[in-house]
Amino acid sequence: MPMIISGGAGADGKTTIIELLAKYSVLQGTEPLLVDANPDQNLANFLGVPENLETALPKICEHWERLRDLLEGDNPDYPFKGHIVDVSPLTPHSVRWNASAPDDPVLSEFSVPHKGMRFMHTGTYEAEDIGAGCLHDKIGPLTFILNHMQDGNGADRLTMVDNAHGRDAFGTPLYALGDAILIVARPEKKSVDILRDYLAMAGQVEKDIGFPIPVIVVGNRLSSDPEGFQEDMEYLRGVAGDKLVTGFVEDRAFNRRRSNKGPDIHEINHKNLAALEKLHEKVLTASRDYNRRREWIALCLDRSGYLDKLVDPSVRGQKSDFVPLDQSTHGHGGGHTCGSVCNHHRHEHS
Repeated sequence: MPMIISGGAGADGKTTIIELLAKYSVLQGTEPLLVDANPDQNLANFLGVPENLETALPKICEHWERLRDLLEGDNPDYPFKGHIVDVSPLTPHSVRWNASAPDDPVLSEFSVPHKGMRFMHTGTYEAEDIGAGCLHDKIGPLTFILNHMQDGNGADRLTMVDNAHGRDAFGTPLYALGDAILIVARPEKKSVDILRDYLAMAGQVEKDIGFPIPVIVVGNRLSSDPEGFQEDMEYLRGVAGDKLVTGFVEDRAFNRRRSNKGPDIHEINHKNLAALEKLHEKVLTASRDYNRRREWIALCLDRSGYLDKLVDPSVRGQKSDFVPLDQSTHGHGGGHTCGSVCNHHRHEHS
C-alpha cells in the first residue's frame, strides 16, 4: 500500500481530507499510519486522540540521535555518524524498520494506536527555535525514518503524512519518499496559485530526474449547488487537468465551530461520501517506483553538496546505487539528514 504526502495552501482542508481518508480506510479493514508534520500539529485533535496519549507521545524531531542510532548506528559504511543526514544513501548495512510489526522499536516508541489507526507527530516550531533553526529541521528526522521504512510503508499499511503547507514545503526531500503527492485546493485565487506552483515544481523535478511525479489533486469547499459545483470543478480542472480526481462540497458535517471533533463518515452527505470513495480508490493505485525515489533523493543530495562535502568517500558511490527497501535482509527481524538545498538540514545536534 502506498505512502501519500499532502501539500497545498494553508487552511484549504488537507488535514480534514487526510482525516476522512484515514477513517474510511479503517472502515475498509486496514490500519493506516498517520503522521502529523504540519506546523499546526492539530491532526491528533481532529482524530480525537486523547490529550494524555498525544502529550506522552515522543516528538520525532526531538529524537534525531536515537533514530539515527537505531537505524544506522551499527553501519560500518558510516564510521563517522556526523556524516549521516535524513536522506543519506541507504547501504546494505542500513537497518529497515517494519511498519507492520507492533513491536518494532520505531513503531512502538514513536506511534500510538487509536481507533484502528496508528498516529505519529513531528513536533513544531517553538519559541526556543527562534534564530536557531527552521521548520524544515522538524521534518528531517521524519524523512530519515520514512527513508528507512521497510517496503516504504510496511506490507499492509497506508501511510499518510499531513505535511507543512505553502510553497517552501516542496523544498524538502520529504516529497521524494511519497508514492503520490496529494494536493487539496479550493476554487480561490490564493489556493489555485499555490496549486500552480506545486504542479510547476513537480513538473520541473520530472524534467530533472526523468521520471513522472504522481500528483493527485482534490477540490474542497466547492459549491453544493450542482451548477456551481460544475463551474468550480472546471475552474480547478483548467489548472490541474486530469490530475484533478474529485471534489468535496460545503458540508455541515465539516463544520467544527467550537470543537475540533472531526466528522463521522456516516455524517457526511452522499456527494462527499462518493468523493471520498473515489479519492480513496485513487490513492490506493499509487505505486512505488524505486528509480524515481533514488533519482529524486540524488538530486537533493547533489544540490546540497552533501556527497562532495560530508560523505565518507567509501559511501559516495552509493549515490546512484540505493538499495531498494524491500530487498534488504538487514531489518529488525519481524519487528524491528536533511540532505536538501538548505545547509542547516545537517542535524548536527548537540
